[in-house]
Amino acid sequence: IVQNGKAQSSFVHFSECPGMNNPNEKVLPMLVGRTMSWTNFSFSDGPIEIRVKKLFGEIAKEVQILPKRYGARLNWIDGQTVSFTIDKPEYVSVNFICAANSDEFNQINNGLMIFADAPETDLPDLSSKSLVKYAPNADLIHAKTIYFGPGVYDLTKDLPNGMLPVHDNQEVYIDGNAYIYGGIKAPGTYNVKVYGRGTLCGKKQIFHYAGMPQLLELEPWNYRTNVHRGGNATVTGITLLESFNHNMAIPPNSFVKDLKILAWKVNNDGIRPGDNCIIDHVFMKVADDHLYTFGNTLVTNSLFWPMWNGAIMQVSWGDYGGGGFRFVNNDIINSEWNQVWHNNGVVASQAQPNSKTEDILVQDLHVEGDLNALANLHFSSYAKGNYPYYGYLRNITFRNVEITGRQLSNNGHKTWYDQIPDSLQFDLNPKDAIKSCVSYIGGYKAPDGGIAKVNNVVFENVRIGGVPLTDNNSAQYVKVDPATTSGIRFISTGNADDKLAFKAGFARSNEYNADEIGSGQCKQGFKNGHDPKNSGWILAGDSTVFSIELPEDGLFDLKTSVANDLETSQYQVHFANNETEIFTIEPIRDNGYNIHKKVTQKPVSLKKGFNKIVFKTLKGACKPDYIEFTHHTGTIPNVNVEVTSVSIMLVKGDTWVGAGLNIGVTPSALSFNSRHGVVINADERGPTEPVQANKVEVYNPLGERLILIKSNDLVRSIDISQLAYGPYTTIFSDQKTFWVAKMILK
Repeated sequence: IVQNGKAQSSFVHFSECPGMNNPNEKVLPMLVGRTMSWTNFSFSDGPIEIRVKKLFGEIAKEVQILPKRYGARLNWIDGQTVSFTIDKPEYVSVNFICAANSDEFNQINNGLMIFADAPETDLPDLSSKSLVKYAPNADLIHAKTIYFGPGVYDLTKDLPNGMLPVHDNQEVYIDGNAYIYGGIKAPGTYNVKVYGRGTLCGKKQIFHYAGMPQLLELEPWNYRTNVHRGGNATVTGITLLESFNHNMAIPPNSFVKDLKILAWKVNNDGIRPGDNCIIDHVFMKVADDHLYTFGNTLVTNSLFWPMWNGAIMQVSWGDYGGGGFRFVNNDIINSEWNQVWHNNGVVASQAQPNSKTEDILVQDLHVEGDLNALANLHFSSYAKGNYPYYGYLRNITFRNVEITGRQLSNNGHKTWYDQIPDSLQFDLNPKDAIKSCVSYIGGYKAPDGGIAKVNNVVFENVRIGGVPLTDNNSAQYVKVDPATTSGIRFISTGNADDKLAFKAGFARSNEYNADEIGSGQCKQGFKNGHDPKNSGWILAGDSTVFSIELPEDGLFDLKTSVANDLETSQYQVHFANNETEIFTIEPIRDNGYNIHKKVTQKPVSLKKGFNKIVFKTLKGACKPDYIEFTHHTGTIPNVNVEVTSVSIMLVKGDTWVGAGLNIGVTPSALSFNSRHGVVINADERGPTEPVQANKVEVYNPLGERLILIKSNDLVRSIDISQLAYGPYTTIFSDQKTFWVAKMILK
């Protein structure tokens, strides 16, 4: 790593896919012999130069650094060493392209990941009496912080099953130079924190060992029936490696950031999140499902390297159901899928026909290279016979998705399931899988005529190999069963590149008294007690508080997704000392409570950083799901003008501000918001003789004066087009002058 002329080496970790010695471990044969290398370091104030040297094999004439949109700049390559530059902390893949590094399916044999993080700011106090350095005989039960310093630890020799037990309100810090064989077991706990830059490795534990569901277990395996689910976990910075089963389960209201997960075996699933979780800036390369969409979780700014098996987002493997999953601004690289089996694709499903799953959003997804299927939405391949009732998959949106390569087709070539030996037992026969690569959407029709349907799946601004998906060409990319589906739509607006979405928190939660979750993204405040079985409902007079972190000041379109009870309800959204109009939601009588309507509000001005958004129910009961903000584009129907005197009429139409009740008297101040710059004109028109305005001032919200204009005549105009976003306040020096002000947005 070279910065400001100073070079420093960075330790390289290494992992090799194990052989097929134990059929119970389900190692796919095409992965045997593959390796992954990676290095971790931190920096700020870029740019930095990274030099990578390959240690064997022939000369490489080309190197590929992905994702391309992260902006790594190639400096030079001599066939064995490459130099490139990055400007900010990011995760990138480096692939030397040569015959020795590619298999018969054109997959990478020996991968390398660069994990560049921002410097740690959350460090334990090593002098604290509540911190205990880990040792087999240390008193860990009474420690506030369990500290793993630099070195190699083997918990499989120290603890039962090699699992470190952790209780409520306890922290585990793993130094960046700490390598731990073993895992952490804290199911059903509250406020547990695991952080640092070190590694948890499960390779010394027996695969599928009874009682060890995941390498980092913060939620019970049977969480749908276990009332002690826990909550408010925080996991940041560490690496989970070669788990003995699933990698991690996190309880409701948890926060995950800067996590890395690498694993080789079937059932090495990535993260199973609870409700109200936020997962930000993580990397996963696993041989099974990366995420589950059981709850209203936000996953953002993350990078995924899918292997031959599994999906990025698995709807379910049972009757769990759920909804509200948000997958926003993420990347997929080096996809190894070359078939669509029952559980492959970006969003796949093995849900039982009696499960109910809804409201999944995949937005601003960038796929570098080829892909098999964007959607593989159906019900379980195990499903047979009749069910007491039939559920649904519905309200699933793919918005602003770019797949730079092709949608692969096998065309009769050998696939991974052609390589499965008889000794490797799968629950389903891979040879029965469809040997084609196309997205599939279809429901389940039972012998009794009942149907579990897939409804309202929207592909908006989806491009594959530069081709937008439309109604006319959709059949080339998506196979749809018309008998068991409805509302499958393909929309191309042509402005996918111009949209960025930012989400607030989510309002559904079983933890009414919970503090802000780890990221500070979502907080609920209720004045009255609530029935836990009726989770997420906001009664009249109550409110829930969201916050949203924005990268810059801006004018944003606001969209709320909200359901109501079986009566007329009303709600209002408050933001930045302002409020939206009152929305009336009529009763929903189709299946009751959980049907969300999306309501769009006029543009609002928000500031860089955290903004507080308050959702308040005025009448009835409302259930907000999420609040979405997108950068406003195009014309603005109503500039957000607030007049602080009754002397000026309300703003309508093209935002003229005219004389009010007291003709001839101007307000002392006029407040406004603007994105692109405003010109305010002062004019002497009116029934009274104008009085000269000697001074006009423009102030920002901090009270700082930005513009001062003095004149012996009327002030004709104030051009603030060079200022940043509003809101601003204009102060008039003369209370008797009659004014007409017009706000012009360019």
